[in-house]
Amino acid sequence: MSNAIGSTNATLRRRFKAVLGRTVHHEIQRVRLDLAKRLLVSTDRTFRQIARQSGFCSVQHMSARIRQATGHTPREYRQRCGEIEDRASSLVGWAFLPVVLCRAGTPNLHH
Repeated sequence: MSNAIGSTNATLRRRFKAVLGRTVHHEIQRVRLDLAKRLLVSTDRTFRQIARQSGFCSVQHMSARIRQATGHTPREYRQRCGEIEDRASSLVGWAFLPVVLCRAGTPNLHH
């Protein structure tokens, strides 16, 4: 990519970090993790399918990253946030809301 924009790899990495505040590697990890979390709560795909589609090299690697980021196993995350998605979509119908709510913690949507 650096050749396409006429820059060195080092310059591209430095500019990327200056703009986003994180490295290219961290951004790729963030995007993979967010995709895996969305797929966990919005599909019934297997963990293997989700890991593959999200770009993780294995289910174990995906599981470790999800647990590190959320404190929950993929199964726990799916159950916890899947329930939030069901309740939130019936309230507002916005697809992005469950991910936002799960990031903020478990809300009380029973009221």
